[in-house]
Amino acid sequence: MRIGVLSDTHLPHRLPQLPASVVEAFTHAAVDLILHAGDVDDPGALKPLSQVAPVIAVQGNFHLWDLSRGGASLPHHVELTLCGRRMIVTHGLGRGMRGFLGHVAPAVACQLGLLTRERINRRIARRLHRRFPWADVVIFGHTHQPFQTWIDGTFFFNPGAVAQDEGRMPSVSILTLGRDVLEAELVPLLDLLPQQDREG
Repeated sequence: MRIGVLSDTHLPHRLPQLPASVVEAFTHAAVDLILHAGDVDDPGALKPLSQVAPVIAVQGNFHLWDLSRGGASLPHHVELTLCGRRMIVTHGLGRGMRGFLGHVAPAVACQLGLLTRERINRRIARRLHRRFPWADVVIFGHTHQPFQTWIDGTFFFNPGAVAQDEGRMPSVSILTLGRDVLEAELVPLLDLLPQQDREG
């Protein structure tokens, strides 16, 4: 089974519409399902993906600068069993004020150079492992930084972000699941980079 995974599209506040390259990547990979790990402000903007495969999306976090609730009408997390593997899809933050503070404090620490997005990814993975110790696969987003690791037999995976952030490469991912297969392939979205970054 091939699953298209994306996160942090921030539609329509940071991107006017879903980039065609996202649809093309998932169409080319012939995905069976598409999972969105949060921060789509208008879930209706994902409609082009439903022409490729069924889409499941979860809510993201509140963004003060966008006056956005990150898709608050969507579920906080989704539990699935695919190819015999128990999976969780979540944005990666807690709910309410705890989630808001869990977003603001690390963001400030990153700006001050006290914390990297890699370390934030690792912190999120450890917290989600405590919350969902039975899961085989946990997909999350939020940091705009691709990441994958194993903790006690659980695979934690962040596909990066579609909406460009501070020069980071926009990306989606293809997750391949089978009885003896679990692979995540990062797909860079080069067309979303400014021209000078593509040439450099």
